Amino acid sequence: FGSHFFEWDATSIEADNGGTIIALTSVATGRYKLKYDGVVNIKWFGAVGDGITDDAVAIQNAIDYGYSNSQEVIIPKSKGEYRFTEIVNKGILRGTGGILKCMDGISTDKNTLYYVLHNFDVIPSSWYDNVEYLDLIIDGNGKNNPKGSFLTFDAITILGKNSKIKNCKIYDAPDSGIMFTMITQGVCSGNFIDSGTDVGIYINDNEGSANSNAAIVENNFITNYPNAGIAIKRSTQSCTITGNSIYSCGQGISHEAFGTGNGGHPIKISITNNRLEKIGYPFRGNLEPGAAHEVAVALISF
Repeated sequence: FGSHFFEWDATSIEADNGGTIIALTSVATGRYKLKYDGVVNIKWFGAVGDGITDDAVAIQNAIDYGYSNSQEVIIPKSKGEYRFTEIVNKGILRGTGGILKCMDGISTDKNTLYYVLHNFDVIPSSWYDNVEYLDLIIDGNGKNNPKGSFLTFDAITILGKNSKIKNCKIYDAPDSGIMFTMITQGVCSGNFIDSGTDVGIYINDNEGSANSNAAIVENNFITNYPNAGIAIKRSTQSCTITGNSIYSCGQGISHEAFGTGNGGHPIKISITNNRLEKIGYPFRGNLEPGAAHEVAVALISF
């Protein structure tokens, strides 16, 4: 508390947005140590949310604390946005009204892969499993991170076993909205994804491997992506794509044909009950080489 001193009789204080701050008395030092019980609010770790300050360090400290103590981390409402450069999600990250917005000018090299909100540990050798991205509002700030200044810059990258991204709202992605990659028994559901420069949702795997297995992509609303609403990439297998609504995109559901040989193509993909409207010209923009042009559902090399 810095130079401020507080007195209270109770052993705990009710925290904003649920949870409890518990005061642990140290007899030796005469000081209180605070423990967060229930959920962790990023504001408790110094996030400002004024739309100017880079809150990445404060948010990361909250996530690290929440992960170490098996607690959910929340993004509360703010007068502005919580600006950030990079956040590594390790557990449950939930939005409760606050907006996460990428800083201006993060991307400076057209040959670099930028990962801004993800659950990598060491790229690309390991990651955190069982992560959840829930109810988040993400402004990718593509306006100030233009297409020509990066190789990859997706709004959210999620991977791992049993990982989930649900009910998130993603706007103005510099590249793709969601990179749903190397997922085993994970779920991408109920997300609203509007406006980007590549694909709304990429369902991806490494070349020649089979990490993407038994994943579900369902009931997402995707609009204004020039290359596709949903693209299935590399050796994705046993994935269900159902109930999605795709509007105003260059393609609907497509395959981006990277590589050949062992594990080079998708297998056992179920595509059912999706709604597609306004597909093709003038929504397609400049498609990448090898992509099918203006096709509702393209099953190439499946």
